[in-house]
Amino acid sequence: MQEVTHEFPPFVEEDTTILILGSIPSVQSRKQGFYYMHPQNRFWRVLAQVFEEECPQSLEEKKQFLKRHQIGLYDVLESCTIDGSKDSSIQNPVPSHLLPLIQNSHIARIYTTGKKAHELYQKFQAKELEWEAISLPSTSPLNASFQEEDLVQAYQVIKEKVLTPIVEPLLLWYRQNKRDLPWRKKEDPYAICISEIMLQQTRVEAVIGYYERFLKAFPTVFALANAEEDQLLKQWEGLGYYSRARNLKKTAAILVKDYQGVFPHSYQEILRLPGIGSYTAGAILSIAYHEPYPAVDGNVFRVLSRVLGLFEEITKPLTRVKMEHRVQEILTRQNAKEMNQALMELGATVCLPKKQAKCSACPLQSLCQAYQHQQVEQLPVKAKKGLQKEIMKTILLLECNGRYAVLKRTEKGLLEGLYQFPEMSFTSAQTDVITWCKKEHMEALFVQQLPKKKHVFTHLIWKMNGFYVRVMEESPAFQWVTLEELETLSIPTAFSYYHPKNQPIYF
Repeated sequence: MQEVTHEFPPFVEEDTTILILGSIPSVQSRKQGFYYMHPQNRFWRVLAQVFEEECPQSLEEKKQFLKRHQIGLYDVLESCTIDGSKDSSIQNPVPSHLLPLIQNSHIARIYTTGKKAHELYQKFQAKELEWEAISLPSTSPLNASFQEEDLVQAYQVIKEKVLTPIVEPLLLWYRQNKRDLPWRKKEDPYAICISEIMLQQTRVEAVIGYYERFLKAFPTVFALANAEEDQLLKQWEGLGYYSRARNLKKTAAILVKDYQGVFPHSYQEILRLPGIGSYTAGAILSIAYHEPYPAVDGNVFRVLSRVLGLFEEITKPLTRVKMEHRVQEILTRQNAKEMNQALMELGATVCLPKKQAKCSACPLQSLCQAYQHQQVEQLPVKAKKGLQKEIMKTILLLECNGRYAVLKRTEKGLLEGLYQFPEMSFTSAQTDVITWCKKEHMEALFVQQLPKKKHVFTHLIWKMNGFYVRVMEESPAFQWVTLEELETLSIPTAFSYYHPKNQPIYF
């Protein structure tokens, strides 16, 4: 028995899309490296015929062959003890750690060569990766059941990109059915970035007006970088998730300082900008610069989960990586802009959640695994949300001689930096309101109960009631503004229910 370990690192590069895994063949072959260097192994002759090229001979030629076809090569096992060359003699296996390889590349498909490699993958890696590998026959000379021409036929699957069949019908559908949206009329990366950030967590119909007003107020990266925060938040008022606006300003400042106001063409550099993740980076690069990077949002997750029949939990980071890599395979500089938008458009208008799905109008119906197996309403798979915490609040609309009390939220976190109306411990009693006013050095002249409201955040629910209170004097604890001045302040939707213009106030 001899211990066998890797003497070579895995051959996987950033643009690798295909990973081929073998098992440890023999001590002698292992010492020569895992590049199937055994002179009788048919691996390279088979691959060369699949891709219609000359068979590579030297180690360097083989590496260049793998690079050209975006193929990565490694073994299922990092090390083991082995006696001879038979698979059955493998003992004490230590599996290779494949997750970093996938995270640092564009691997979209995994293949195993030989029955033993597939068994070991299923045993050690399939559960962690939640990734079904495609089993290919062994190219070993010991695999006499497969002639070389049979192996070439079996290995043709390597050239078949998973999503290739959807490209033509989806692009044709998109060109005929796409909505006329203002951000689709530009290839300005700044405008695209603004639209994509606004579209996070917000419906298209609601975003259009905000997008146009925002670009009118801040038409360039330089204008946004120099904007006052109150002015910025006022333009964002009502969109929610105000950290998005602050991150946009931070991004603008970085672009002005480090990039002369221009978005970089590098994916990694864009990812480093505040508030920009893989989806937004992919959208900017593909739409503005025609670079083949995927933009996978919730709509695209839904489309791909159904088309491929994938019952993988979509909020898991690895699921996102796998989805992005599958889309990456079908993107080119010629189709990236339209392809990403077509996937998003299909998810936003046709491949809708649950029973809203319009399968009869879908250009991918014949290719959709979920439709074929009546599983549309079951996909995509999402983790059940935890219970939202409920908070009871009493909001006070305090008025003194036509001026209203507000205060700026200074605490970090939810609605930071925005203005609100005063609030007190939850109560339904006017007497409690009068007592509260006295503690704040104000005399209540008139108290009127206002309607109850509920506002839902991602993890919180505010259940609110309110009171209009006319007071005799202004408390220094608050900032007092006229109705006109109130219109210039950024008041989040949760508090705007109690804005004077929205309430029937009786004097």
